[in-house]
Amino acid sequence: MSETGDFSSNTVTESEKELAADAAQEFEQGNYESCVYILDQVITTRSNDPKVLHNRAVAEFYRSEFHKTDEFKQDLTLVCKKAQVALQDIDSLEDTDHCVIFYNHAVVFYHLKQYRTSIMILEKVFQFMEPLDERLKRKVCFMLIELYLCSNQPNKAFSIISFTEKLLFDSKSEKDSVKPASAATANETYKPRIQQYKLRCFLQLKSIKACKKELKMLNTMTQTGGMDTYLCGGPTDTTVYLKAQFECMKGNYRNSMKILGSAPGTHAPFLKSGQCVPAMYFNNLGCIHFYMRKHNLGLFYFQKSLEQTDEALDMLPQKETGQSLSGRPLQTLTGSQRHDLLHNIGLELLFCGKPLQAFDCLLEVVQVYHNNPRLWLRLAECCINTQRADNEQLFKMKLKAQDLVRGVAGQGSHRKLILKPMDVNSYTPRSDGPSSALPNATMEFATLCLKNALILLRIHNRDGKKKGASTQELSTSNQEDVQIPAPPGSPLGPNEIANLRCSVLACSAYVALHVGDTLIALKHAEMLLAQPKLSGVHSYLGHLYAAEAFILLDRISDATDHLTVEVSGLSMRIPDDSASEDKEDNGNGSTNNLVEASWFPNTLPVAALVIQYNLCVAYTIRGEFEKAQGMLWKIAPLFKSTSGLTEIPAHLMVLALYLQLQLGHTDMAKAIIKQNFPSLRA
Repeated sequence: MSETGDFSSNTVTESEKELAADAAQEFEQGNYESCVYILDQVITTRSNDPKVLHNRAVAEFYRSEFHKTDEFKQDLTLVCKKAQVALQDIDSLEDTDHCVIFYNHAVVFYHLKQYRTSIMILEKVFQFMEPLDERLKRKVCFMLIELYLCSNQPNKAFSIISFTEKLLFDSKSEKDSVKPASAATANETYKPRIQQYKLRCFLQLKSIKACKKELKMLNTMTQTGGMDTYLCGGPTDTTVYLKAQFECMKGNYRNSMKILGSAPGTHAPFLKSGQCVPAMYFNNLGCIHFYMRKHNLGLFYFQKSLEQTDEALDMLPQKETGQSLSGRPLQTLTGSQRHDLLHNIGLELLFCGKPLQAFDCLLEVVQVYHNNPRLWLRLAECCINTQRADNEQLFKMKLKAQDLVRGVAGQGSHRKLILKPMDVNSYTPRSDGPSSALPNATMEFATLCLKNALILLRIHNRDGKKKGASTQELSTSNQEDVQIPAPPGSPLGPNEIANLRCSVLACSAYVALHVGDTLIALKHAEMLLAQPKLSGVHSYLGHLYAAEAFILLDRISDATDHLTVEVSGLSMRIPDDSASEDKEDNGNGSTNNLVEASWFPNTLPVAALVIQYNLCVAYTIRGEFEKAQGMLWKIAPLFKSTSGLTEIPAHLMVLALYLQLQLGHTDMAKAIIKQNFPSLRA
């Protein structure tokens, strides 16, 4: 975990050398109590020696079983003062003898999941790699690879992997040529570990073909046996989980579950490793069932994973009073995956049609991952689904007599029916009550969530422009340079960013129409249609929302322009998706299919009928009643035959009645009423 050092110092006596050698031997054998005792003897004569102080700090930290993290950090700060370097100032590192201090400092940040800080420190240490001790070189390389993978930077990890392979296995270098055979053999044991890192990189890049090749090589290595378990000799939990992830990425979900069940259980307990493997197992099962569209089962496994996490955390001792880190093992300080699991539970609840429960889960998650624009969108979707869970209900709504008739006037031949208006959008904007800034599953709070998402996307877009790269350079640059962090999930790639921006704009336009902000809705709809990468469904929604906004603004001609467009598709995929280099690398393809499955209209013919109905409404408002009637007679029967509805939608019937009355066809209007509402016959 930590590393002892060998600083240059003043003249050392023979007795001090013997004591130092004894301390090193005791440390390697795990006798940390004896090691600290011996180092205390050395300190009596070398109290200002940074090397001795550093090694005692490391030995003391090991003796406490990594419980006294605060004291260890204080000891490292004291060592730096003696060495005349500033631990908080990375640029102060100029001597290779001080690299081990900064390495140990980076290890602490790694276990605290402060990956950026740890990476900055180790990248500085990496500049002094050449004169470093071989053991420290390996540790720095492995730690950097792990950090790049944890922060989703696989391409940078590849560069360090290449360097590490040369360091360990390149026999042509001068240093390797004089290595003893035992050292070369020891290095060979790291090959499965390097292979694991390569496989993890390709999994993050979603490269199916490369993963298949690396996995085959890893299987060959792990089947030979005879290697240390930590170095992945033989099948380990890590290897099995990587195989399962690969099968899941290919869409072989049942095979992935089968592989997960074959894990040998070689993992260390939670107090030793800081990882709760049973929780990981159930979480992976939940993810697989999510992609299989079995959301209730996925929810069950995510909840089981949360229970396992809570049980593991209950095993931890209490933190020391007045200390922020000490009292628990360093590796367990960030062992809780509660918010990650709550995120998954919230998504499953949303897909299970429980938006209020999903809102409560995601609201807790957003307090930790507030810089994730996609998470703010999910919160807004919870608010929208609370107000209206399914568009299909609008088309299946049955028109009852009491919904159509307000009252009756007169008797006999002079009997008149007084019709009342029907508003399918029953939402009433809040004019009083608590502030909309308070977290509630309302459309007003959805507006705030969507504003946050747009601001975050705009910030990342502005940061990208500050780099000064041209469009061509951006298209050919490293994919990591155009990613947006979206914890607890993977970063968003270029296509995902474009799709997310379109989704946020579409939801913003929808919510603005509901709360009565017509101009804002029009602005968002026009911004949506102006996006360079626009999927079929986003284009469809953009035209619908823009047309509705124009109608509310009494700009009927502009509305008809949007309602005469041809519906090209209802897919969430943007055009560039089909042109990817590896068509098997589907990325979020499964997720997109899951979303599309619950939409209505979900076919092109029905979507076209909805457009035409709205066009009929526009013609009616403009006073072109005959034109509207002719179109309505054509599309009304098609709604039943095309969409599978058993009855003509209520709002189509109301429009037909209105048109007949405006055209003076009272007999026809009466016929429609008598045919559909026998109880209202005279």
